[in-house]
Amino acid sequence: MRLAKTIVAMVMLVALCSPVLQSQSVRPLTIWIDTTTIHPCGQKKFLLKIWSSYQSDTGRVVGFTKEDSLFSVTLSLQWDRSKFDINPNPPVSGHIAGRAFRRTVTKDSKQGNLYIEFGGIDDNLQLRPFFGTDIPLLMLEATVTSPDIFAGLNGWAEVLGNLTVEAAKPFDLVARRVGFVHVARIPLPQYTAKATLLSADFDTLRQTTVALKVENVKDQGVKEIAFTLRSDTASYRFADTATQGTIYAEPGWNIRQLHIAADSISGLLQRDSAITTDGTLLNVVLQRTSDSSFSKAIILEKFSVDTASCISRTDPEDGVVMATRIVKPDTTDTTTVGVDEQWKETTPTVQIIQHVDNDEIVVRTEGITARKVIVIDILGRQVPTKILASPDAWTRVVRFEEGLQNGCYIISVFDDSKKSANNQFTVIK
Repeated sequence: MRLAKTIVAMVMLVALCSPVLQSQSVRPLTIWIDTTTIHPCGQKKFLLKIWSSYQSDTGRVVGFTKEDSLFSVTLSLQWDRSKFDINPNPPVSGHIAGRAFRRTVTKDSKQGNLYIEFGGIDDNLQLRPFFGTDIPLLMLEATVTSPDIFAGLNGWAEVLGNLTVEAAKPFDLVARRVGFVHVARIPLPQYTAKATLLSADFDTLRQTTVALKVENVKDQGVKEIAFTLRSDTASYRFADTATQGTIYAEPGWNIRQLHIAADSISGLLQRDSAITTDGTLLNVVLQRTSDSSFSKAIILEKFSVDTASCISRTDPEDGVVMATRIVKPDTTDTTTVGVDEQWKETTPTVQIIQHVDNDEIVVRTEGITARKVIVIDILGRQVPTKILASPDAWTRVVRFEEGLQNGCYIISVFDDSKKSANNQFTVIK
């Protein structure tokens, strides 16, 4: 190595005596280290990148060009040993030092220093200049060792002022910029939790449900969820919640709090173990307060998770509640059986146009007259009904004599010739 340095010194002496080189001014060299930010749940290993740049006659150069004839660089590196550690074996490619013929790195763990030398003198003591532009001068593998989140002036790394660069054209180190590695909750997509209120449609019903769904909370260390919903009480109100088959109903919650009012629902869920499910968090029952048609927002005012989880950002998304106008029929009994041209010669259909209360509905047919009404539950059992009023030949007010439980039902309406129309409806109480 001493002989190699002697050869280098001789080469430099010849170069410095060159009239061409003597006419050149010394170029100011800047050295800096990238700042790296790592998510606390992300990969703890990273690449510490040391860069160099100078101003040439044609503009700023990052790295060194072939014409610079770079053949030796020595530097010392210090870093915050309380936050991360450095592997003294640099990668073989991706940086200028990887193109040098020889690299020597000595690590002083006690002092927290690296002494680095790389050069272009081969085994035969031949000069082999190296170069590279728009790539780092040096890359080193490093690993975060601190379990804490940290930023600011913590996690620093800097090149000391004893850096030397030997090349055919002279350089002078004039600026050094410290780099940092920080562990912080950066808002990356993989650490963003989303909550969405799906749209709901009353059609002409008095009640409907809307689902609150959550995404990307699964296996993210989430142990707490809080939310607040807001309604437009001029058109609809919150009536209740339905939890069967939801994340809310899953075992393991220590705290399950729900506060339900006409204009708001707020909830808090807490547990000891992390959530392992994405999907429907809760179903909310809505009650319409207007017979007019409308399209109104249902607002997810708040959605948050515990700060100790992997989630950096929450993304709430509102829903839309729609409804069709409810036509109020004249329920006065009449014997008029005139022909309504609007309902003549059409495909037989039946529609529930109004819920009078939980046990009464108003049924309207098209294409057939309504003589007989039958309701079947999901198991095929007939539900006892009674026709309370017949405003006209196509409209019936029907009462369920034993009431109705939550569930899905089929309604069938028959005329005198046994022609029928069918529809399906769901009861939510």
